[in-house]
Amino acid sequence: MISKYGKLINILQQDLIVITMEVKARYEKGIFKPLEKVKGIKTGEVVELSLRKRNLRNYKFFGMWKDRKDIVDSRRYVRKLRKWRRK
Repeated sequence: MISKYGKLINILQQDLIVITMEVKARYEKGIFKPLEKVKGIKTGEVVELSLRKRNLRNYKFFGMWKDRKDIVDSRRYVRKLRKWRRK
């Protein structure tokens, strides 16, 4: 069953039903916070997590400044551009 709450697959394994869900979450201060509603899990229930991190190299914007001579350090350059917002 596939729903807007993630892909749900029931697998029969040694007289045990394993429910696998894919849920996007953000990790903040030691806690995984789902970005969408999670059905079928009760508050306080213990679950096992498998993590998959996004690779920024797959995005079109990765490396877009590599040929710019005026941008040696992209972080410093962006901080300089945004400096006026912090005042």
